[in-house]
Amino acid sequence: MSGGGSGGGGRPFGAVLDAWGFAVAASGAIVATVAAFVTPPPFDLGSVGMLPALAKFMVAIVVAAVIAPFLRLKANRYTAYWSAATIAVLVIGLTILFSYLDTESRFVRHHLNANRTVIVYVISGKLTPTGQAIFDSLVKSTNAPPSDEDLLAHTPASATNLFSDKVYTDWGREAVTAVELRLAALYLGQFVALGSLVILAAQSLRCATAK
Repeated sequence: MSGGGSGGGGRPFGAVLDAWGFAVAASGAIVATVAAFVTPPPFDLGSVGMLPALAKFMVAIVVAAVIAPFLRLKANRYTAYWSAATIAVLVIGLTILFSYLDTESRFVRHHLNANRTVIVYVISGKLTPTGQAIFDSLVKSTNAPPSDEDLLAHTPASATNLFSDKVYTDWGREAVTAVELRLAALYLGQFVALGSLVILAAQSLRCATAK
Protein backbone atom coordinates (compact mmCIF):
# COMPACT_ATOMS: atom_id res chain seq x y z
CA MET A 1 0.00 0.00 0.00
CA SER A 2 1.28 3.47 -0.80
CA GLY A 3 -1.14 5.68 1.12
CA GLY A 4 1.51 6.96 3.52
CA GLY A 5 3.99 8.28 0.93
CA SER A 6 5.95 11.47 1.22
CA GLY A 7 3.52 13.32 -1.02
CA GLY A 8 1.07 13.70 1.84
CA GLY A 9 -1.55 11.34 0.37
CA GLY A 10 -2.36 9.93 3.81
CA ARG A 11 -3.82 13.24 5.05
CA PRO A 12 -6.40 15.62 3.58
CA PHE A 13 -4.82 18.29 1.36
CA GLY A 14 -1.40 16.85 2.18
CA ALA A 15 0.15 17.67 -1.18
CA VAL A 16 -1.31 21.18 -1.07
CA LEU A 17 0.12 21.81 2.39
CA ASP A 18 3.50 20.47 1.30
CA ALA A 19 3.48 22.80 -1.71
CA TRP A 20 2.48 25.77 0.46
CA GLY A 21 5.28 24.92 2.90
CA PHE A 22 7.73 24.99 0.02
CA ALA A 23 6.33 28.37 -1.13
CA VAL A 24 6.72 29.86 2.35
CA ALA A 25 10.28 28.57 2.69
CA ALA A 26 11.22 29.86 -0.75
CA SER A 27 9.64 33.24 -0.07
CA GLY A 28 11.69 33.60 3.10
CA ALA A 29 14.92 33.10 1.16
CA ILE A 30 13.84 35.48 -1.61
CA VAL A 31 12.70 38.21 0.78
CA ALA A 32 15.95 37.93 2.75
CA THR A 33 17.93 38.35 -0.49
CA VAL A 34 15.91 41.32 -1.76
CA ALA A 35 15.83 43.00 1.67
CA ALA A 36 19.62 43.12 1.66
CA PHE A 37 19.57 46.01 -0.80
CA VAL A 38 16.02 47.44 -0.57
CA THR A 39 15.68 50.23 2.00
CA PRO A 40 12.38 49.94 3.89
CA PRO A 41 10.19 53.04 4.22
CA PRO A 42 10.57 55.04 7.48
CA PHE A 43 7.18 53.98 8.82
CA ASP A 44 4.89 50.99 9.27
CA LEU A 45 1.25 51.22 8.22
CA GLY A 46 0.13 48.66 10.79
CA SER A 47 1.74 46.79 13.65
CA VAL A 48 5.52 46.79 13.87
CA GLY A 49 6.99 44.63 11.14
CA MET A 50 3.77 44.41 9.14
CA LEU A 51 5.24 45.52 5.80
CA PRO A 52 8.11 42.96 5.79
CA ALA A 53 5.68 40.23 6.87
CA LEU A 54 3.23 41.24 4.14
CA ALA A 55 6.07 41.21 1.60
CA LYS A 56 6.95 37.64 2.56
CA PHE A 57 3.30 36.57 2.31
CA MET A 58 2.89 38.17 -1.13
CA VAL A 59 6.06 36.49 -2.42
CA ALA A 60 4.78 33.17 -1.03
CA ILE A 61 1.57 33.65 -3.03
CA VAL A 62 3.63 34.34 -6.18
CA VAL A 63 5.75 31.22 -5.61
CA ALA A 64 2.64 29.11 -5.01
CA ALA A 65 1.00 30.48 -8.17
CA VAL A 66 3.90 29.44 -10.41
CA ILE A 67 4.59 26.02 -8.90
CA ALA A 68 2.30 24.22 -11.40
CA PRO A 69 3.70 25.78 -14.62
CA PHE A 70 7.19 25.66 -13.12
CA LEU A 71 6.94 21.90 -12.70
CA ARG A 72 5.06 21.12 -15.92
CA LEU A 73 6.57 23.51 -18.49
CA LYS A 74 10.17 22.50 -18.01
CA ALA A 75 11.14 21.19 -21.44
CA ASN A 76 13.85 22.79 -23.54
CA ARG A 77 11.27 24.13 -26.02
CA TYR A 78 9.86 26.46 -23.33
CA THR A 79 13.19 28.26 -22.81
CA ALA A 80 12.31 31.22 -25.04
CA TYR A 81 8.97 31.76 -23.28
CA TRP A 82 10.48 31.72 -19.80
CA SER A 83 13.33 33.96 -20.96
CA ALA A 84 10.90 36.49 -22.42
CA ALA A 85 8.92 36.48 -19.18
CA THR A 86 12.16 36.96 -17.24
CA ILE A 87 13.14 40.01 -19.31
CA ALA A 88 9.64 41.50 -18.98
CA VAL A 89 9.63 41.09 -15.21
CA LEU A 90 13.19 42.48 -15.05
CA VAL A 91 12.00 45.67 -16.76
CA ILE A 92 8.98 45.87 -14.45
CA GLY A 93 11.12 45.23 -11.37
CA LEU A 94 13.67 47.90 -12.28
CA THR A 95 10.88 50.37 -13.03
CA ILE A 96 9.35 49.78 -9.60
CA LEU A 97 12.75 49.94 -7.92
CA PHE A 98 13.73 53.26 -9.48
CA SER A 99 10.23 54.66 -8.89
CA TYR A 100 10.65 53.80 -5.22
CA LEU A 101 14.10 55.39 -5.07
CA ASP A 102 12.81 58.50 -6.85
CA THR A 103 9.84 58.83 -4.49
CA GLU A 104 12.09 58.26 -1.50
CA SER A 105 14.56 60.95 -2.62
CA ARG A 106 11.78 63.50 -3.16
CA PHE A 107 9.64 62.90 -0.08
CA VAL A 108 11.78 61.31 2.66
CA ARG A 109 13.79 63.65 4.89
CA HIS A 110 16.10 63.35 7.91
CA HIS A 111 15.83 65.58 10.96
CA LEU A 112 18.72 65.84 13.42
CA ASN A 113 17.57 66.34 17.01
CA ALA A 114 19.49 68.31 19.61
CA ASN A 115 20.53 65.01 21.24
CA ARG A 116 22.05 63.90 17.89
CA THR A 117 19.35 61.32 17.17
CA VAL A 118 17.83 61.30 13.69
CA ILE A 119 14.13 61.31 12.86
CA VAL A 120 13.27 60.08 9.36
CA TYR A 121 10.01 61.61 8.17
CA VAL A 122 7.85 61.88 5.05
CA ILE A 123 6.59 65.07 3.41
CA SER A 124 4.30 65.63 0.42
CA GLY A 125 4.74 67.53 -2.80
CA LYS A 126 2.50 70.46 -1.89
CA LEU A 127 2.38 72.75 1.13
CA THR A 128 -0.79 73.51 3.06
CA PRO A 129 -2.00 77.15 3.08
CA THR A 130 -0.33 77.55 6.49
CA GLY A 131 2.91 76.01 5.27
CA GLN A 132 2.86 78.14 2.13
CA ALA A 133 2.38 81.31 4.21
CA ILE A 134 5.39 80.41 6.36
CA PHE A 135 7.38 79.57 3.23
CA ASP A 136 6.54 82.92 1.60
CA SER A 137 7.41 84.78 4.80
CA LEU A 138 10.83 83.12 4.94
CA VAL A 139 11.47 83.89 1.27
CA LYS A 140 10.80 87.59 1.94
CA SER A 141 13.08 87.67 4.98
CA THR A 142 15.98 85.66 3.53
CA ASN A 143 15.60 86.32 -0.21
CA ALA A 144 16.00 82.58 -0.80
CA PRO A 145 13.72 79.52 -0.68
CA PRO A 146 13.96 77.88 2.77
CA SER A 147 14.89 74.24 3.19
CA ASP A 148 12.41 71.78 4.67
CA GLU A 149 14.29 71.96 7.97
CA ASP A 150 14.13 75.78 7.99
CA LEU A 151 10.41 75.59 7.29
CA LEU A 152 9.86 73.18 10.17
CA ALA A 153 12.00 75.32 12.49
CA HIS A 154 9.66 78.27 11.95
CA THR A 155 6.43 76.26 12.21
CA PRO A 156 4.57 76.36 15.54
CA ALA A 157 3.42 73.08 17.06
CA SER A 158 1.39 71.87 20.01
CA ALA A 159 2.98 70.36 23.10
CA THR A 160 1.66 66.84 22.40
CA ASN A 161 3.75 65.72 19.48
CA LEU A 162 5.94 68.59 18.41
CA PHE A 163 7.73 67.21 15.38
CA SER A 164 4.89 65.39 13.60
CA ASP A 165 2.57 68.33 14.33
CA LYS A 166 4.94 70.57 12.40
CA VAL A 167 5.10 68.14 9.46
CA TYR A 168 1.31 67.87 9.25
CA THR A 169 0.93 71.64 9.65
CA ASP A 170 3.19 72.31 6.66
CA TRP A 171 2.23 69.44 4.32
CA GLY A 172 -1.03 68.06 5.66
CA ARG A 173 -1.79 64.69 7.23
CA GLU A 174 -3.77 63.31 4.28
CA ALA A 175 -1.14 64.35 1.72
CA VAL A 176 1.66 62.80 3.78
CA THR A 177 -0.37 59.60 4.24
CA ALA A 178 -0.90 59.39 0.46
CA VAL A 179 2.88 59.51 -0.08
CA GLU A 180 3.37 56.85 2.61
CA LEU A 181 0.85 54.58 0.90
CA ARG A 182 2.67 55.07 -2.41
CA LEU A 183 6.00 54.20 -0.82
CA ALA A 184 4.50 51.13 0.84
CA ALA A 185 2.97 49.92 -2.43
CA LEU A 186 6.26 50.38 -4.31
CA TYR A 187 8.16 48.67 -1.48
CA LEU A 188 5.91 45.61 -1.64
CA GLY A 189 5.94 45.68 -5.44
CA GLN A 190 9.71 45.38 -5.42
CA PHE A 191 9.56 42.12 -3.50
CA VAL A 192 6.89 40.66 -5.75
CA ALA A 193 8.67 41.69 -8.97
CA LEU A 194 12.18 40.79 -7.88
CA GLY A 195 10.98 37.58 -6.24
CA SER A 196 9.24 36.63 -9.48
CA LEU A 197 12.43 37.48 -11.36
CA VAL A 198 14.44 35.00 -9.28
CA ILE A 199 11.93 32.25 -10.00
CA LEU A 200 11.67 33.00 -13.71
CA ALA A 201 15.44 33.23 -14.18
CA ALA A 202 15.89 29.88 -12.46
CA GLN A 203 13.22 28.31 -14.66
CA SER A 204 14.82 29.75 -17.80
CA LEU A 205 18.13 28.13 -16.88
CA ARG A 206 16.35 24.91 -15.98
CA CYS A 207 14.66 24.72 -19.39
CA ALA A 208 17.82 25.71 -21.25
CA THR A 209 19.73 22.80 -19.72
CA ALA A 210 16.88 20.28 -20.04
CA LYS A 211 17.37 17.32 -22.38
